[in-house]
Amino acid sequence: MSDPSREVSFEAEGKRYTLRYGNRALRMAEKELAKPFTQMDEGTLGDLTVLVWAGLQHYHPDLGIDDVDEIFDVVGYQELGELSAQAVQAAFPKAREGAAKGNAPRAGTGRTTSARRS
Repeated sequence: MSDPSREVSFEAEGKRYTLRYGNRALRMAEKELAKPFTQMDEGTLGDLTVLVWAGLQHYHPDLGIDDVDEIFDVVGYQELGELSAQAVQAAFPKAREGAAKGNAPRAGTGRTTSARRS
């Protein structure tokens, strides 16, 4: 079941679109760009277009990359880039909470290792 707090919606030409970056969307973007999510550059048109396309696939699976080009032309690069960034941040709420507390997000199992025990 989708969590609406992890999604970002917007309108373009009277249609409502929702960006959602679950695991499937991130895998799709990685596959299309042939690089890891952590190496994607939202400052490049190609990467940003693919990232937006992948984020739209959950609710709008009929949209192709060319359709996303049209959405960019209507909404604008800066605004759609900001919406995409918000949706990516919403996909990782625990990382956001840690960053707000001054802790950098880090990968791990969540278990305490013997080296960290007091």
